[in-house]
Formats: sequence, structure tokens, C-alpha cells
Amino acid sequence: TPPKRDLLLARISPDGHLDATFGSGGLLTTTVESNSAAFAVLQQPDGKLVVAGTSDPAPANNFTPTAFLVRYHVDGRVDASFGTQGTVTIGRGGVGPVGTDVAGALIRQPDGKLVVAPPGSPLRVVRVRSDGRLDTSFGSGGAVTLGSVQAPGAVSLVQQPDGKMVIVATIESPSGPQMPILARLLPDGRLDATFGIGGIASTGLPPEASGTPVLVLQPDGKLVMAGYAILHD
Repeated sequence: TPPKRDLLLARISPDGHLDATFGSGGLLTTTVESNSAAFAVLQQPDGKLVVAGTSDPAPANNFTPTAFLVRYHVDGRVDASFGTQGTVTIGRGGVGPVGTDVAGALIRQPDGKLVVAPPGSPLRVVRVRSDGRLDTSFGSGGAVTLGSVQAPGAVSLVQQPDGKMVIVATIESPSGPQMPILARLLPDGRLDATFGIGGIASTGLPPEASGTPVLVLQPDGKLVMAGYAILHD
């Protein structure tokens, strides 16, 4: 029987030891479907933790991965008031197994809503309310699918002060290697036509300059992206 993979959380005390007040001796595991792995975690102002993850494709899921959110109390107990007994299934779709070589994005908006962009292709962005219900005012029924962005690699996400969101993702370039692109969404999930071409901007970087991009928004509104570049002698 192949080993099963569950979500694992660990909390470390300031002195570097496991925090015994969290979970069981500082550790906790959560089973969410089959072979689950986390790709993002954040802490709410009330101390609760929200973890975003995906599960491997499996026959029961028609071989498509599932993205999900799980919320925990401060002590590590699953918060049953969130979604269905603490878990929200974002939906099935896209391609690609769970692994440590891909990453998704998770942010919390000032009003308490959560926005998640799971790894997979095509690129999808989903927004849920603070209680775990899909926010139907965003996109179509709470989700936006950017069908033109086939993004099997990493995703990073930031929110601007005006409520717009900028996503960086890696896509397959015509020559084969992955390359980074940016997309900006309006608060309701529509592409912002004032950004790039129809809301999507090529960074102009060569395909070799991609890696696992991360994104930060400067106070002047400029965006800084970091990844890696392959250098040729």
C-alpha cells in the first residue's frame, strides 16, 4: 500500500522548540481527501490560521486535483464554523499533481474575505467569505478562470490599496521553458483592461528568468517580482 500524505502543521516557540500548546506536542495533521499538501498559510487578526492546499488527482476525483481551504483555531483545532466542518473545497479542475515544486497564493482582504489562486492550469482565482461560503459577487459564482493563461507553475498574488489584485504566474513559452506573466483583476474579478493588454502583461523577461516567482507591491504602486534566472556561459 503506498503511503498516504496528510496536511502537516507545526508551531515553533520563540526559543526554537515545538510549541506543546498547539495540536499534539506542537504538531498536527489533517486529512483532506487523498495525498494532500499545503501551498500557503496565513494568520487572521483573531489568531486563527487558514491553510490552502491541493490533493493529488485520484480516480475518485476523475483524475483532477482538488484545491481546498482549512481553518484552525489558535490551539490547532479545526474551526467547524468555517465551510463544512472547517474545510472549504475550492473546486476541481486544472492539471498537475501536488508537489513541492509548485506553489499557489492565498491572501486575506481587509473585509475578511479570502482569495486563493491554486496551482494548476488554467489559472483560477477564487474568493470566499469569512464563513467559507463562495463570494458570488466575484467572477462567476465566486471564481474567475483565466482560460488564456495556461499556468502549470507557481502563482503569487498581491492586493493593491484600491482593491485590485495582481497575479504573477509562470506559463509555457512557445520555445518550451516557462516564463512569467502578470494579470490584474478588478475587485469584482474582471480583468483590468488598463493593465498590459486586456489585463494581462508580459514581463518581457526571457523564458529562462522564471523559477518560482514571488511578488511585492511597493508604496509607489510599482511591483517587484523575484525568481531565478538560468545563466549561460
